[in-house]
Amino acid sequence: QGSSKFALLRLMEKSSRATGLLFALPYDTMTHVKYHTEGIVLKNSPSGESSSHVWLLTKDFGFIAGHAQSIRELASKLRYSLQDFSHAHVDVVYGRNGWKITSAVFIRNFARASHDGALPAGITAISNIRSLLMRLCRGEEKDDVLFDDVCRGFSLLSSSSLSSAETERIEIILVMRILSRLGYWGDDAILSPFLSGDIGAPLHAAGFRE
Repeated sequence: QGSSKFALLRLMEKSSRATGLLFALPYDTMTHVKYHTEGIVLKNSPSGESSSHVWLLTKDFGFIAGHAQSIRELASKLRYSLQDFSHAHVDVVYGRNGWKITSAVFIRNFARASHDGALPAGITAISNIRSLLMRLCRGEEKDDVLFDDVCRGFSLLSSSSLSSAETERIEIILVMRILSRLGYWGDDAILSPFLSGDIGAPLHAAGFRE
């Protein structure tokens, strides 16, 4: 319901820009509507003295970029929840200057070292996937399947016990799924077993054996 309401408000905003007419009440209301979603932080870039610009892949709104006010201050509650590769519950508001991130509740960080200090075996793969998403994702379009695939893939890659072969397999499968969800190829009988279900399931399929 929240996604549908947001889409309607964005349509009214675009119409007002195109016609030169102002939908004053809805637009004003839109600037105060708070949306709750899950997000994966793809990039956190400093902005000004203490704020940041944050790029998120979200479950309900797709790829968005938002401003996080004063996030780099030591007392900021958002500081640790919106680092690169963090997975969090976030509250966002869409206003005249775009998205603003108003709160975040940390779930995990896919690039964080384990208790024994070991970095995830797939840290390079996670970074590669991040770069791919930043290049290919355009606009705000809900795709909860894509979000779940990326979240599950990052979770697998964040393990410190993966072999190099397992890491490579997961990265390949995740790239395949991203390209498929974003429309870069159609149905393929050979590839279809790798494009649905749990990402970890096809690791030992015939096409990925040693």
